[in-house]
Formats: sequence, structure tokens, C-alpha cells
Amino acid sequence: YEYAWGQTYLGTAALLVPRGFLPERPPTKVKLGTEAMFGMGSYRPGVWQASNVYGLAGETMLNFSPLAVPVAFILLGLVVRMGRYFINRLEGRDSRVLLVPFLGILSINLLTSDSDNLLWFVVKMGAVPFLVMVSGSTRSSCGKSPATGAQQNPKTFAPRILGAPSP
Repeated sequence: YEYAWGQTYLGTAALLVPRGFLPERPPTKVKLGTEAMFGMGSYRPGVWQASNVYGLAGETMLNFSPLAVPVAFILLGLVVRMGRYFINRLEGRDSRVLLVPFLGILSINLLTSDSDNLLWFVVKMGAVPFLVMVSGSTRSSCGKSPATGAQQNPKTFAPRILGAPSP
């Protein structure tokens, strides 16, 4: 087996481009995983293909080798830490609190899913709620007191849900 050197990630990104613009897409983990398990040239679309979910470690091995798996887990740890930092800085009235369940589930899916499954999850379960939250929120006073225009405590500056009572 020859390592894919990131082709599965490129193939996943190509899923966002319509076929009219990119008729020949890079191979995805389906082709590369089939050839890794059953030998080079064994992939035949619609006839013979593996439908495995490899997870973070498996897709990293398909692309770069087993030696790269610890690096992938370090990157996962950094992403989870950034998410936790974001969540810990939120105020109770901040409408971004609505994203917390999505971020928790995403943290688990980063470990157990492949890049194409993650893309589907982020677009379906993350993009629509994020757009609803953004369109239904407003910034409160832009961080300045309405009466004096003086800068308020930065912790009180946060987007809030429209229709919610002012502090």
C-alpha cells in the first residue's frame, strides 16, 4: 500500500465543489481504504468497495503511516482545548451558548469519524444552527454604555438573543 499523503482530506474538501466545476474529484477514503485492505487496483466503484469508518487514527494511517497517529491525537487535544476555552469564556446570556452541545458532539466525532463524515456533520448539524443563531442575535451596545458612550466591562459585551430582556 502506498500512503495517500493527504488525498483523503483533499477528496473530502472536493465534496463541497459541485461536479460541474470539478468533474474529476480526488480519491476519497473509500477508494484508498479499499486498496489498503484488499490490494492496489481492487477498488471498483459500485461493484467492489469498502465502506468502513476508520476514525481519526485509521484515516491518519491511510494518509501518513502509523507513526503520524500520535501527532493526530495531539492536534485533537489542541482542538478540544480551544473549544473548552471558548465555552468557558461564554456568559450566561450569550447566544453562542447554543453552540455548546454541537461543540461537545463534534469533539467526540473528531475522534470516531472520518473527514467526509465530519464534513457532513458540520454542514448539517452545525452550519444551519450557527446561521440561525447569527441571524437571530444582535450585539449588545457594542461594549459601550448607551448613556455615556464609555467602555463597559468587557465581560458584559457579548451577542445576545433578540427579544431577551436587557441587563
